[in-house]
Amino acid sequence: MAAKADINKFDKKMKNSLFKITSRKQMKQLGNLTIGLIHDRTRNSGKGVGKPNGNRTTLKKVSKKYAKWRETFKDKHPKAASGLKSNLTLTGDMLDDMQLIDLSKSKFEIGYGDSDNQDKSDYQHAKGRRFLFLGRAELKQLALEFDKQVRKITSKI
Repeated sequence: MAAKADINKFDKKMKNSLFKITSRKQMKQLGNLTIGLIHDRTRNSGKGVGKPNGNRTTLKKVSKKYAKWRETFKDKHPKAASGLKSNLTLTGDMLDDMQLIDLSKSKFEIGYGDSDNQDKSDYQHAKGRRFLFLGRAELKQLALEFDKQVRKITSKI
């Protein structure tokens, strides 16, 4: 009789824990981590990812004309690239506007709050500066974070 009660108690704890694993809070944490990874890779390293689960690649250089104009721009972000390098950070608006636009207990979607920033992102993608895909290393990092959160939750069972 005691074993059955223990099994029922364990079963209830397990169901509660599984519900917590796939919560909106969990997805929000993973979504915000994803945005941070994209920001860091793009702004700090000038890298993109050409296809989903691909390798990091240096972002396509800007034109000489644009590079010359960018040097005269007054309101540059402190981390704006110089020369022909690209890190998609002239003012910082586009990358800083990335946010979770759809969130549920099983998924998240990243997008922009401002349609102008969405247009900028689409333009950069069309020009070959693909930065919104996640690379292998980033996917591994997200999986490790998810595993860490699952271990934390299930350790309480």
